[in-house]
Amino acid sequence: MEIHAEIDMPAPLLQQKESYSERKKREQLENARRKAEEQKEVVLRQEQALHNQPSEASGIDIKAEQALLAAKLKTVALDEKAKLKEAEGDEIQQMEVRYKAQAERAELAGAFARMLPEESARRRKAMAAKEEQELKADRLRRELKVAQMPEGEEKKREKATLTRHRHYDRLKKILPIVLIVIAAVFSVLYFFIGRQYGVECADALYFSSLDGDATVY
Repeated sequence: MEIHAEIDMPAPLLQQKESYSERKKREQLENARRKAEEQKEVVLRQEQALHNQPSEASGIDIKAEQALLAAKLKTVALDEKAKLKEAEGDEIQQMEVRYKAQAERAELAGAFARMLPEESARRRKAMAAKEEQELKADRLRRELKVAQMPEGEEKKREKATLTRHRHYDRLKKILPIVLIVIAAVFSVLYFFIGRQYGVECADALYFSSLDGDATVY
């Protein structure tokens, strides 16, 4: 008596063909990651070159430190771009990427400012740049915190507060321009009107004008 046993083998999984848009997105992500890694290697080489400078050199090489800072900031930007592409479709994760990148920029700006000579104009300028980066990071942190809150009245209130703060920030940028325009307008008005001399008489102010050879008021 013969017994025939048949064993069902699972069929091999079919590989789904990658669409053009998916391939394009994958290539862009890989390219962004590659550029970020290449820039990190550039930073390492610059740090090594700066570390290998002669020990007898006095003070700090400000130009070299500025170049290193620029290279590090470029690394942060490229890494942020790659991570944003990786987090496409997830708004919260993208906000986290932006906040962490901005916090890193603020930290780099602060480290550069602190190495400059105290009371120098360069240090004051660098400190101002550091504070500006910190303000941007704080704004992104608050926006991320609100986005992570559950839906409700508290989230609505926090969103309204953030909107008011954005309006105040815009006003602070516009106000100096408005003041300059007002000063220019009043300067022109003074040139044409303020230089005219009048005579006060009977609660009225009279200005002189020529009528032929006579001066009338």
